[in-house]
Amino acid sequence: MPELFTFELTDLYDKKNIPKVIYCIHALSFILSAENLAPAIGNLVGKLEFTDDELYHTQKGLDASGVNLPNFAGMNRHFEQQQPPQLSEEEQMAVDFQKCEGDIILLQALCRGALGRKYQHLLKSCVHDIVQLQAAGRGSLFRYEHNADRYILERSEDKIASLQSCVRASNVRRRLAQQQNQQLKHHILWSKLQAGARGALLRADLREMQYDLKFLALPDILALQSVIRGTNLRRRLSQISESFTTKSQSVSLIQAKIRGNLLRSKKEGLRQVLESEVDSVIGFQSLIRALPIQRTTRERLSNLRSNGTTNDIKVLQSVIRARKVRQQLNQDETILEKESDIIVGLQSLIRSAKVRGKFEAQKCHIYDSEVVIARLQSVIRGDLVRKKVDFVKSQTLKCMSEIIELQSIARGSLLRSKVCHIRNILNEEETSVLSLQSIARGNLLRTDVYELHYQLDFHLSAITNLQSIFRGVVTRFAYTLMLEEFEEEEENIILLQARLRGYLVRKDYADRMEFFRKNLDKVIKIQSFVRAKRQGDAYKSLITGQNPPLSTVKSFVHLLADSDLDFEQEIILEQNRKRVIDEVRNNEMLEQFITQLDVKIALLLKNKITIDELVRHRNKGVKARLSVNSTNDMFDLKALNKTSRRRLELYQGFFYIIQTQPQYLARLFRKVRDRVLVEKEIKDVEGLVMNLYGYAQKSREEYFLLQLIGRSIQEEVENAENVKSFLRGNYIWWKLVAALNRGTKTRKSLRDVLGNAVAKVVDAEDLDLESDPLAIYRTSINNEELATGRLSYRSPNIPVDEAIQDPETRSVFINNLQNLRELSTIFLNDIEEHIDDISYHIRYLAKVIYDISKRQFGDVSGSMRESSKDRLLAVVGYVLFNQYLIPAIVASDSYGIVGNALSAQQTKNLNDVAKILSQIASLRPFSKDDVYLQPLNDHVKSCISRMKEFFKKVIYVQDLEQEFNTNIFDDLTSHQKPKLYLKTADIFSIHSLICQELDVVAPNEDDSLRDVIRQLGSLPNDASEILNIARFTEVKLDLNPSFCRVEDPEAEITSLFVATKRCMLYVLRVQTGANLLEILLSPVMMEHEEKYQAILKEEMVERGKRNIAYSENALGDLSKLTYRELKLLTLEKVIELESFGRISREDNYQGILNSIALDIKSKRNRQISREKEMEGMKQTLTHLSEKEAYLQTQLKTYNNYIEQAMSTLQTKKGKRKPLVLPFTKQYFHIRDLQRNGRVPKFGSYKYTASNLFEKGVLVELNGYSEKQYNQVTFTFSSDEVGVFNIEAAYGLIVLPGASSALTLDELLGQQYNNMQYISLFDDMVKMNTNLTLHFIFKKFYGDSQ
Repeated sequence: MPELFTFELTDLYDKKNIPKVIYCIHALSFILSAENLAPAIGNLVGKLEFTDDELYHTQKGLDASGVNLPNFAGMNRHFEQQQPPQLSEEEQMAVDFQKCEGDIILLQALCRGALGRKYQHLLKSCVHDIVQLQAAGRGSLFRYEHNADRYILERSEDKIASLQSCVRASNVRRRLAQQQNQQLKHHILWSKLQAGARGALLRADLREMQYDLKFLALPDILALQSVIRGTNLRRRLSQISESFTTKSQSVSLIQAKIRGNLLRSKKEGLRQVLESEVDSVIGFQSLIRALPIQRTTRERLSNLRSNGTTNDIKVLQSVIRARKVRQQLNQDETILEKESDIIVGLQSLIRSAKVRGKFEAQKCHIYDSEVVIARLQSVIRGDLVRKKVDFVKSQTLKCMSEIIELQSIARGSLLRSKVCHIRNILNEEETSVLSLQSIARGNLLRTDVYELHYQLDFHLSAITNLQSIFRGVVTRFAYTLMLEEFEEEEENIILLQARLRGYLVRKDYADRMEFFRKNLDKVIKIQSFVRAKRQGDAYKSLITGQNPPLSTVKSFVHLLADSDLDFEQEIILEQNRKRVIDEVRNNEMLEQFITQLDVKIALLLKNKITIDELVRHRNKGVKARLSVNSTNDMFDLKALNKTSRRRLELYQGFFYIIQTQPQYLARLFRKVRDRVLVEKEIKDVEGLVMNLYGYAQKSREEYFLLQLIGRSIQEEVENAENVKSFLRGNYIWWKLVAALNRGTKTRKSLRDVLGNAVAKVVDAEDLDLESDPLAIYRTSINNEELATGRLSYRSPNIPVDEAIQDPETRSVFINNLQNLRELSTIFLNDIEEHIDDISYHIRYLAKVIYDISKRQFGDVSGSMRESSKDRLLAVVGYVLFNQYLIPAIVASDSYGIVGNALSAQQTKNLNDVAKILSQIASLRPFSKDDVYLQPLNDHVKSCISRMKEFFKKVIYVQDLEQEFNTNIFDDLTSHQKPKLYLKTADIFSIHSLICQELDVVAPNEDDSLRDVIRQLGSLPNDASEILNIARFTEVKLDLNPSFCRVEDPEAEITSLFVATKRCMLYVLRVQTGANLLEILLSPVMMEHEEKYQAILKEEMVERGKRNIAYSENALGDLSKLTYRELKLLTLEKVIELESFGRISREDNYQGILNSIALDIKSKRNRQISREKEMEGMKQTLTHLSEKEAYLQTQLKTYNNYIEQAMSTLQTKKGKRKPLVLPFTKQYFHIRDLQRNGRVPKFGSYKYTASNLFEKGVLVELNGYSEKQYNQVTFTFSSDEVGVFNIEAAYGLIVLPGASSALTLDELLGQQYNNMQYISLFDDMVKMNTNLTLHFIFKKFYGDSQ
């Protein structure tokens, strides 16, 4: 055994290190057991019992010696051996029972044999009675079944009748269906017949219409056609005139443009314009040519009228018109002859339409008179039938006698032939008839027997009474004789019975004890197995049962109490959480220092500032010297005075409201997004929120953070127009989700999900997934030139279509697409296989976005089309892939998925795979924008159906309350208040941010948040110095739920339910009963009071051990109540809950037991979650320590640079003083200062406004003209490091208010923020920032002025 495990004698005898002795014994047992030399030390958990005093003194001794008990579960790590799996008690029993299976079977057989032999003589003596009993039982059972069948048939008579009617109706419907099928077979014939009839009618109508058109309506048709032609002609003329009026201005404009174009362009341009407007020009020219002709025509008409030739002209015109009319008629006739077939067809259609109209009218008339016609037909048919019947009757009466005689002869002949036929059949079937008769006689006999049995059953009570009387008389006579014999030997019989019973009892007891002693180990195992079985069944009913019984819940109530180990783990976990938050803040602080020092060093190199300012900034950041007395400052939250304590309490309530009520920060996020802040301000808001929720290191804070993100999603979705606009938004809560994705727990889950697939991409050497054919073509040219050392004959500057035709490029392109398809399939398979490893927060957010989008953008009717479902499932894919998986894939080295940094080619390959995964997640194939990836569309479409089902599984998760087993009411009943660690600067920043947007965050005047802010008051107007002072001051806030107003209508009931459960736990531990209602109604005894006080004392001892102060909650301090008062309080709360309808008396308040059982079931989940969280905390602390070491190294580098600059500054101490020429303005200015004794420490310089304008330092001077610039002087002086006083004067008079102090930090900040001008003296003076800095550096920091 290694020396590490050996102990010294003082460790054992002086109890110096008892844990090491125990560890050595266990290690020796472990080694011997591993070599099969000795059995291993068993697990004594549950077999040994220790009192609380023994445990307390033992722990006290361990604490005094400064050692802890070892953890034997990890011993295998020391010996580098695989420890066999630890079996539970039930599994170990099962293994032992399998080993002893033969002995158990033998024992069972012996027990059965002994029991059989013991009762065999009793069975033999009672055989006859048993046979009779069996016969009576069988008879009674048969009668019961027969009567039951008859009773069931009588009760079901109506149902049987309805069944029969249904069967008959079914038969009728079947026959009707057959008839309809027969009719359908002849449907085609009927259709053809009807079509032929309709065709004949239509042809007749067409012939009639053709005749009417040809001989009767010809003049009307000609007139109609002439009217139509005239109408068309007039319409065309009106259109031409309108087009002329509308286009006249356009034509003028076109002509003007044409003329201008003739001067500006060549003939080719004119020809093109004319060709484009040729129709308009021709129309215009025709109108112009028509004007002189019209004018000439009017003149000639006037001349003719004046010469008196109008009558001749009219006659001539009439002749001409007549000739034209005749020509027109001849043309119309020829046209009609040509179109005769069409006219005939038209006439036939018109006639057929008329016929169809008449036929339809007749059909409608017949339909209207259908009832009357049917009645008339029925009357006619009835009259005909009656006439026919009367005729037959009259003929029959005439031949009545002959008919009767003929009928009698026929009946006789038929009867005789029937009798003969029956006799022949009977003779042939004589044997069958005899057997039938025997069957009939047997049936009659059975009927008689049944009637006899029925009569016996009917008189069964009387017969039974008679038989019982006879048996009673005989039995009493025999019993009397037996008693007489027993009375004679009574004493002897009693003595014999006592001795026999004693002997039998002693023998049975001795045999049993002997058997138990022989099988003591087996008996112990059986007992433990039975106890474990009962306990397991009870726990199983508690876990799986819908309504666990009271006894089960009562037996497991103790599991709700935290053990010492649970409490210690909680303390360690809380310490680790605080350490993580401190480490994160320290790293952020170091990063801020490094960033600020980097900026200052850059400004130093740019502006050549002195090292004193840099050192001052460095000391200000690191040492954080406070120049204000914190104990007297009202904003110091650690001061021991009433004002500071009250302010601290208000901040505790303020941050509890902000943390637990997500609507406030959700509204703030929306307002901040509308303001479009810069990235740095958004980053600051993100950091403040993550500090507020402790970086979600604790399940409670993670619960409320996810609740905030869910509420923010609801706010944004409700205000979005559609899903696409929602996904395009840049929201702050996406930043919070990204921060959660960077957590240690999430990074571990990402490593489990993506580790294998990413490794295949990263480890593949020479893998290139380029999908651009042109890039592949140029890469192949480069490779060829590198390999051969000569210029390639292929030109790199070709279009893509030619590049893809290159054989090498085409093969590489196809191979890359195949690799992309295979790798994307590997990624999808791994993601689907590890769906349970995907972080809960991302699945929950996907579910929230899906549900809210479904409500907001789904159809109003509630039924959604397939495209709408795909669009909503694509939202799940966007959240899961674009916001969770793809960032981890493309930056797998940052997420710890791969160990080494990625090369440029590996990063590009991962980006190409991520592009395919993103397209599959969008549930759409590639569009024309990705034309080179469109060959993968078949693969994408085949994966879309898989992804739909996968996305449905992703969003199938529990709600927040079920997952984290918490709600906002847990804080109201908890013994300990939630804690929050914040810097004072963060507290003031959050306070200021909320106050700025208070009208948006809390619009109601009676809001609880407004009340708290009103009591806090406003921050000072200039809070920069306070924030500087408090930057590194951390405050512990015990969040106070009493400031929060519960707005949920169910909140009061839920809080009451939680309080009732707490009271009920004490009642269940004190009293017992069949159900909860019986326990509540049972009286309170003195023993109950004593038991309750003992429980309270035990709790007080436990709290004393853990140094926990009992904090009052919504119920107050229960230790001050007696058990009777506690039970009355419980009854009041139970009745109040019942009035709200939360529980019911009908099920004996089972709802309370179900809730307690749920708490017990979730206790184990909390322990598992705590262990996982502790492991994650350790990894987080390790990573944070590595990052802190890196930042410290970087900070040390900057400090070394500063120290080197300081040494450089010391070498310039002997620089010469500035030279001042005599009798200059500067000379007289220095002399005046020396006379008055006001010479600044670092110099003073005086310039006129005109000089500063010439240098470009002064940009604007309001209130003075250019002629007065020589009278206005500016004095620059410095009496303090980094502070420069600027004063303005007009002549010798100092201008009122024209004095200002500028710091070097302000000037550098102005320059850093790209602010071009500096305003001074209430905007009277405006100076150029860069030139002012140059002027100050030259005068105050230069080697010479």
